[in-house]
Amino acid sequence: MQFFRNDMPVGEAGTEAAADLLFEVAVPFRSLGLTKPNDRVQFYFELIKDGHAVERVPQEGAIETFVHR
Repeated sequence: MQFFRNDMPVGEAGTEAAADLLFEVAVPFRSLGLTKPNDRVQFYFELIKDGHAVERVPQEGAIETFVHR
C-alpha cells in the first residue's frame, strides 16, 4: 500500500489497513500534512496491478471531507 499527496509519496507511520468484505484504512492526518481543523481532505482509491490502474473509487472526482477535532 502506498499513499501520495500531490503525486509525492507520504510516510506511512501510524497507517493501518484491513480487508475482508470491506476495505478499511486509517491514515493519521499529520502524516498527510493536515494539522488544522477544517483542513480539506480529498482522496480516491486506486488499485494498481503490474503498473496499470485496474480500478478506481470513485471512478471520477474525489471523496471529500474535513479535519475535525
